[in-house]
Amino acid sequence: MLNRLSLRTRVTVAYGLMGLILSVGFAFAAKYVAEDYEHIIVEKVLEGQAQTFLRELDRDPNASLPHSAEFAVYRENAAPREFRGLSPGIHEPDLPGREGWHAGVYGPPGERLVLIVDIGVIETLEDYLDRLMLLIIFVGATLSAWLGWLFAGRTVAPVYRLADAVARLPTQPAPTQLELAFGRDAVGQLAGTIDAYQQRLVDAGEQERLFYANANHELRTPIAVIQGAVEVMRDDPDIGTDQRLRLARIDRGALELGLLLEAFMLSARGVGQARETIEFLQVAQQARDRIALANPDTATRLKFEGGRLVLRVPPRVLECILAVLFHRLLNLAPASTWTIQFSAHGFQVKPQEWIARPSDVVRRSDLGLGLMFIERLCRDLGWHLEQQSDASDRLQIRVTFPEERTHGSEYGISGEGDGL
Repeated sequence: MLNRLSLRTRVTVAYGLMGLILSVGFAFAAKYVAEDYEHIIVEKVLEGQAQTFLRELDRDPNASLPHSAEFAVYRENAAPREFRGLSPGIHEPDLPGREGWHAGVYGPPGERLVLIVDIGVIETLEDYLDRLMLLIIFVGATLSAWLGWLFAGRTVAPVYRLADAVARLPTQPAPTQLELAFGRDAVGQLAGTIDAYQQRLVDAGEQERLFYANANHELRTPIAVIQGAVEVMRDDPDIGTDQRLRLARIDRGALELGLLLEAFMLSARGVGQARETIEFLQVAQQARDRIALANPDTATRLKFEGGRLVLRVPPRVLECILAVLFHRLLNLAPASTWTIQFSAHGFQVKPQEWIARPSDVVRRSDLGLGLMFIERLCRDLGWHLEQQSDASDRLQIRVTFPEERTHGSEYGISGEGDGL
């Protein structure tokens, strides 16, 4: 139950319970002291009065003894029945209707006196003291909880500051110096632990980037060899038409492998924070030109529609996304024409003219285009990529930009033209 409460609330509850315990302890102590003090006062008063009356009876055995509603002195054999046979000392008999009566028995056997006093007024004061103690308990617990709430705010403030600092950390590992902002206490130790953990993440990230850089270099070498060999073979005039078609497919496959390798490396390293202001149409044309060698009629099969769209993204990431997407679409339907419509809210790719030649299509065992790597790149950019089908079961690709990026933020997007 307490684990669901905030740290400040738990400290407040602890203070309140401590105040309640201390207040209850004080109330019981005050009650005990008051009753003990009452007993001492009554004992001393009755003992003094008894000595006085015993000396007077020694001088005059027939001396009269006082009797009133609040105080009376009896010889033991003349005392009320319920007060006879008591041992010497102070007694507080439990008599119905006689709350507050005390009896003191003094003197030698045979000459004992019984002094009876009614201290009902003091009992009334004790009732008032009981009510006062209840008030003290309530006020003490409430005041302790309030003070606990105030002190807890100052006590846990460093914890909340540390939590805010951790929440503001970038998604990519980066060295931190949180420990310098806190004292040499438990919170400072926790901040130092977070700094050390962040440094370990940075070191691991560096090792990972080094691995991907080496892997990228080693994997690109055989791809370049394949592409070079295909170019040499295509320049041979003795190559037949069927062999040229096969070489073209190898060339497209090598290009696709290179694009997927680039997408994989970029998605593995992350898009990073280095962004530039670029125009979407310019990067889209560069991506189209990049795949034109393996797809000679690319310019006639990719049409761009839309106004001026300016983005703040890494150019290489955007070009890789578009190149992989264009290449996959052209392989899916080699004779189809695709329209890329873009606006400030995103862009959409759909077939303007769907002509699929099954003999030329690169077959896939899964559904859709298999855009796993560029989907991850889109997520890193905050974009949403979705593959859809229209009423004629023709594939469409929609990429949506986040709404907050269309209002002049740091990674803002501005565009003209029709929406999607």
